[in-house]
Amino acid sequence: MQVQIANNDSEIVQCFPVMVQLLPELQEEEFVSRIRHLMKMGYALAYIRKSKTVCAVAGFRIVEMLSTSEPYLIIDEIITDESKRSQGYGTVLFDWLIAYAQAKCCKQVHLDSSIRFVNAHRFYFQKGMHIQGYHFILPLNK
Repeated sequence: MQVQIANNDSEIVQCFPVMVQLLPELQEEEFVSRIRHLMKMGYALAYIRKSKTVCAVAGFRIVEMLSTSEPYLIIDEIITDESKRSQGYGTVLFDWLIAYAQAKCCKQVHLDSSIRFVNAHRFYFQKGMHIQGYHFILPLNK
């Protein structure tokens, strides 16, 4: 299993069928333009492909904040295709993200996860992650 970063529109499109399993509100016709927009702000899309099928995808970025003295990697999304779960793809992708963060001199990896993804939380705990705090949201009227 080899992790690659999507660099062109064809590779980005191939990630859509897996990413939409995590984010069902995504629209395929807007996916490439949204990813390209995020890439301008440091976002990257990593994936594992077996044969011609994308099996796992992760969106991530490296950020710096005033509250931290070093950059850190944020995993925005990480998902394994439903039909490929428990076959090691998530572990390979997660471990690759950790190695990538270390290579970029990051001292931490952050990840927000919806409270409804209990199985994913078990995976994150097994990988040594812990809950650091709360993520609050305030919807704003348009």
